Amino acid sequence: MGTTRIQWADKVWNPITGCTKISEGCKNCWAERFALRLQKDEKLAGIKSKYENGFMMTLHIDSLVQPERWKRGRIFVCSMGDLFHKDVPEEFIINVFQEMKRNPQLIFLTLTKRPERLVEFITKHPEFILSHIWFGVSAENQHWFDLRVKMLTEMPSNTNLYVSLEPLLERIKIGFTDRIRWVLCGAETGQGKRPFSMFWATEIYRDCKQNNIPFFFQKDGFGEYRGELPRELPDFNH
Repeated sequence: MGTTRIQWADKVWNPITGCTKISEGCKNCWAERFALRLQKDEKLAGIKSKYENGFMMTLHIDSLVQPERWKRGRIFVCSMGDLFHKDVPEEFIINVFQEMKRNPQLIFLTLTKRPERLVEFITKHPEFILSHIWFGVSAENQHWFDLRVKMLTEMPSNTNLYVSLEPLLERIKIGFTDRIRWVLCGAETGQGKRPFSMFWATEIYRDCKQNNIPFFFQKDGFGEYRGELPRELPDFNH
């Protein structure tokens, strides 16, 4: 399963699936809902087998070489889990990064809510600091933005860093603008979704524009807002 409705990626790659909740943004986790649905879907036998454990942390060794089939595109790494979860063995993370290193024709977008382990890993393995691998953190409010992005900026100066504000639960003032190269933003979707204000997103866009940071508004679930905010991409070749 490589195709995706995530608008800022061309494909998803899930060598691991599953996670555990650690902050407010995890409350209505769409990946968990999707995994539990796939676990029961008899019409999708091939995919269903990957989710026999539901949303428990699971390694998928058979998926490690999947990127070798793709010639180009932006690849969201572990859309259905967190590669830097404490239960993912470091040896497996190394295998994932080695596969990314072998495929420079692709842009890999890693994303985590656990930047402390990401920073520790890259400090030990600087050979994986490559121009086609991007490192991002997810933050839903100001508290987690300040904490996670501060940790992220401890990465070496030659790393490509970005931030995903999904699901956005409040107005966030963008800081650390000298290091961030891309900001993604989107509302919570699905059953039980929490309130979202276009004012928050618009103010974040203004922060980004003032600091020349590309801003991408994920519009799924909010079709009435289409066209009001941009879907900008950074220069991935820089």
